[in-house]
Amino acid sequence: MSPSREPLPESMQAVRVHAYDGRPESIRVENVRVEKPGRGQVTIRVAAAPINPSDIMFLRGRYGLTKPTPAIPGFEGAGVVVSAGPDLYGRWLLGKRVACGTEPEGGGTWAEYVTTSTRLCMPLPRSVSDEEGAMAMANPVTAIALLHEAKDRGHKAAVHTAAAGALGRILFRVASKAGFPVIHVVRREEQVRLLKELGDEIVLNSTNPDFLEQLKEASQRLGATIAFDPIGGESTGQLVDALPKGSQIVVYGALSLDDARVDPKRLVFGGIQIEGFWFPEWAEKKGTWRMISCARKAMKGAGKDWTTEVAERVPLDQAQQAILRYEENMTRGKVLFVPSSSGPQGSHATAGIRSQGSEIRHPSRDSETDHPGESDGIMRAKAPWRLGGDAYMVELKMPEEVLDQECFVPEILKGRRFGTSSRMIYVDYKDSPVGPYKELLFNPPKFRFDNRSCRTISKIFVSTPESVVNGRDNWGIPKTLAEFESRTLENGWEQITVSSEGVVFAELTFSSVRFGMHYSDRWFPARFRTMAQPYQGRFYCYAPVTSTMMKMGRLRESKIDSKMFPAITKGKVTLCVRLENFRMWIPAATVVDQPK
Repeated sequence: MSPSREPLPESMQAVRVHAYDGRPESIRVENVRVEKPGRGQVTIRVAAAPINPSDIMFLRGRYGLTKPTPAIPGFEGAGVVVSAGPDLYGRWLLGKRVACGTEPEGGGTWAEYVTTSTRLCMPLPRSVSDEEGAMAMANPVTAIALLHEAKDRGHKAAVHTAAAGALGRILFRVASKAGFPVIHVVRREEQVRLLKELGDEIVLNSTNPDFLEQLKEASQRLGATIAFDPIGGESTGQLVDALPKGSQIVVYGALSLDDARVDPKRLVFGGIQIEGFWFPEWAEKKGTWRMISCARKAMKGAGKDWTTEVAERVPLDQAQQAILRYEENMTRGKVLFVPSSSGPQGSHATAGIRSQGSEIRHPSRDSETDHPGESDGIMRAKAPWRLGGDAYMVELKMPEEVLDQECFVPEILKGRRFGTSSRMIYVDYKDSPVGPYKELLFNPPKFRFDNRSCRTISKIFVSTPESVVNGRDNWGIPKTLAEFESRTLENGWEQITVSSEGVVFAELTFSSVRFGMHYSDRWFPARFRTMAQPYQGRFYCYAPVTSTMMKMGRLRESKIDSKMFPAITKGKVTLCVRLENFRMWIPAATVVDQPK
């Protein structure tokens, strides 16, 4: 039985589409069964859910996916987690306000309740209202992802059409804050004035007689060689005609509902490339951690760096009329469904009052989760911890001078080390008391500590703020936040990329054999496993225990910026192993004074 904060009703009100033909009569509000959460899922009492252009495409059967009818639409929303499946992260989310996306095979957010994956949920800080959270996933995350694409591909400037829409205005602010030039294209003079009020940027009206000449001149002057087009039809053709030779056009929508009309000579002789962009597919290709990074940036900027205008708030039973009004004028602002079951949560959100989840204790008997009432929204879990996942461990012989100068060894430990045997470890934690995360760390050689030899961590990067805060609080580990991407190459090798603020500083490529053997260090005395971490003038000592399936591996390629991470390329690899489906127990640390 799933733990829950409140009893789930057997049925609920929901909007359902019965045919993908775009007709109002195909949209009905009906009583349906409330889906119970399974492992890795939660059920959310919906406080607000927007209508987006992607929803309109879905209702017309022109989106990237369809579901068996009758289906509940709605790709994003916000509310309170009221029930969870039997996993740690889901239980921690109980009683919390979250922004959420929906699973391709599941129900949508245009309902009183939605059941979705915990991986598609983002806890809302107190500074973000239910309404802001409901609109923080699709448009802001897509805008941030598009800007990532432009920068990652090395473009100096971009063009964006439909720039007066909700996503366009967010991209306007995101790009302005990042100092990345964008030419914003709209269709009416009042939209030009609207964007000019937001900042001093180039805004062009596509209905002006000399629009193409203006776009050509601005694109050449700024070096805009990539365009993002959510319109299609004539708009795509105009971009093909106006952008410099060799430019890329990324189509991520079809608001015109027309086929793109393109001069093939510009593709053949102008080197113009056209491609599609669909965020779920992009996120799958880039990896979970890039998606999480975009979502966190979206949440951080909600209500601060950008806001989305709300045109009206309607109950579910007015769905037909609300959809028609939204289609007539998408620029005027969002239409939000506010289900009646949301009760105080929904009314508080529309009045600008932030609701707060109840404090709960972590159900795991192995760790205790604190909710100290901070507004940072970061989960805290006291040691001991139990974790699981996969890892690569590389043993290295490092030159003496590199260890002294390029491995970030703390001053207090210099002169205490013996030997040159070091380790680099990449870990993909799939299960932890604060959710999944990734890390890349370096262990310099052991050092003498109170007549013992201990390991320490001289440099470590992790993918989530939760890991940063809890690593410091529990074990004195000085973790730094970074962005991680992992992908499987065609030959089966695994490539790991780690970056900070968009700049890659580590790229590692691993392979491993198919067969392995079970290994556990639990039979070794604790003194052989002890870590001693210097932090704020004291040492945090602990001895983790690990059991795993160990396979022989190989570090195929490594590229490291030694200003950010120890210069492992200057060392000699003596061993590489893959730790598959490992389980780890990390006890609470004993805090002691400096070693003798």
